[in-house]
Amino acid sequence: GDMIRSTSKAKITPGDVAACMTAVDRHTYLYALAKFCLDTSGWNELKLHAIHEAREFNWSGRDDERHVVELLAMVALHNSLAPNKCKSCKGTGVVDQTQQCMKCQGTGNARMSDYLLSTLIDAGRWRTKKVWMLRYKLLCSQYQAREDEINVAIHRGLRD
Repeated sequence: GDMIRSTSKAKITPGDVAACMTAVDRHTYLYALAKFCLDTSGWNELKLHAIHEAREFNWSGRDDERHVVELLAMVALHNSLAPNKCKSCKGTGVVDQTQQCMKCQGTGNARMSDYLLSTLIDAGRWRTKKVWMLRYKLLCSQYQAREDEINVAIHRGLRD
């Protein structure tokens, strides 16, 4: 992942990141520690927050799919913490120095396939394509929003 650096090019310590997280919620705080500090001490609690968030959407319409919601939460969390790099642009988001990579839309991250997601969440391929993929993308977008919030908090915190 990207190493967040201060203006002096000195590496920011986990303590610096934690100190900047005073205004974020607990889920975002634990995510920040795991993503930017490689601090897994709050891992079990972070997993509970991830599952709770997914359950809040009340997606378990079918009883046989309750476990799918939990697995989906874990896949979104894991993939947000350590995304697979796009093979076309080698994770840069750019091809030929200037063109945005079309395969990953400039994110640098590999796209989750219907097949892989269906395997990871133990759901049928068709149902994954029609139902679970959109929900997976929604959960991932929540983590993207958290990262934006974390970056703002860090930049604000280092300025103060």
